[in-house]
Amino acid sequence: MDGSPSVAPDTVSTEATDFIAVMGQTGVGKSTFINTVTESSQQLEVGHGLESCTQAVQLSEPLQFQGRNVALMIPDADRSDADILRMIADHLVEAKQRLAGVVYVKDISQVKMTGSACNNLHLFKKICGEDSLRNVAIVTTKWGRVPEEEGKERQRNLEINDKYFGGMIKAGALNIQREMVVEKKELADTEAAQELHKQLDAKSGRIETLLARLDREAKESEIAYQGAQAEIEKYKIDLERLEKEKQKLKHRYKLWGTAAQVTAGAILMAAGIPAATVL
Repeated sequence: MDGSPSVAPDTVSTEATDFIAVMGQTGVGKSTFINTVTESSQQLEVGHGLESCTQAVQLSEPLQFQGRNVALMIPDADRSDADILRMIADHLVEAKQRLAGVVYVKDISQVKMTGSACNNLHLFKKICGEDSLRNVAIVTTKWGRVPEEEGKERQRNLEINDKYFGGMIKAGALNIQREMVVEKKELADTEAAQELHKQLDAKSGRIETLLARLDREAKESEIAYQGAQAEIEKYKIDLERLEKEKQKLKHRYKLWGTAAQVTAGAILMAAGIPAATVL
């Protein structure tokens, strides 16, 4: 075998398949990456607008790679962080299914990371662990949109800056998997879950502060009151949504209990790339 992945026969059972999650913001090229790697007739849908075309989780056809069966999966990037964490954790506790690793896809043509992109990356780091790479590949895309030297400079910045991937360019194991399997932690006690709650609490706090300010302004003037009502209602809806998201997480924690045993395997690297950063 030449080391390149190939589509496995239809008779391959998913029970004997290692799964690799492909993460990243909407539009960075996750579906295109998977379609390129698999060269499969069963192409994943590729989005060209602002909305993600990925529904819940998409799976590639199983591949044969160095004697192993591997499938790539995409959690929907447009889902809330709570739902993304739930989908990953659901997969981790699924009996006899292995999450072999994670691929994080980053658009090299993006000059700056938006707030949502930073939150997505921060949650990803908590899932994987700041010092992990043995089960993680970082893939950059869309190099054709930037001059080569500029792209290389951005790559170097991603590699050395701890705000991005600098702290992850070391060997290690998936943090959430180690916490749930080796340390026998429940999902609610993992760093990823705690980070998510921290983000949700921060959002709730900002909205509550805005509501208090608007309420004060509204009491000072009838005109201000009329103008603020629509904004107040909007923030109340946002706050209610965040509270529901936190309650949904708590309910899930009770259902999951202690995580089932999951075997951590070596990650598939596209087209025979060795187990190291592919920035």
